[in-house]
Amino acid sequence: MATTFEDLVNNMVNIGIGMAATAAEKGKEVLDDFNAKGEQVRSEKPTSDFARSMSDVFVRAGGAFSDVTERLSSQGSTVAERVLDELILARVRTLTMAERTAFLAHVRDLVDSVDDATVTVEVESVEEDSEETAQPDADAADASSTDGQDA
Repeated sequence: MATTFEDLVNNMVNIGIGMAATAAEKGKEVLDDFNAKGEQVRSEKPTSDFARSMSDVFVRAGGAFSDVTERLSSQGSTVAERVLDELILARVRTLTMAERTAFLAHVRDLVDSVDDATVTVEVESVEEDSEETAQPDADAADASSTDGQDA
């Protein structure tokens, strides 16, 4: 079965578009699942302490999980950045201006300490192999013997 180059290119374009459409659909499904799970966690009493505390953070911040999932779908370039942005917003929303200033100072200290946490390893002097050290000595001896002949 002979396939033309044009057919191959068209198939590749169709595959790319199909992949993008599938990723968008699955992404929406995941966000909807997160929203449903968040609503379930908020309404159930016997949930884990972490889930309840996260729910309480968003409620105190004046938002609901549906608001959060809506913002998550429109802000940030990666999921991790979007989640981090939402956590920071939830934390800062309840703070006074003085507390926000202190929070910014704390974050600045964390960022500045990144370089302090860098691990450096001191390298000891490098010892050459015995064969490599013997060869230059032999060359030096040859050079000195030829120097004596020239004089």
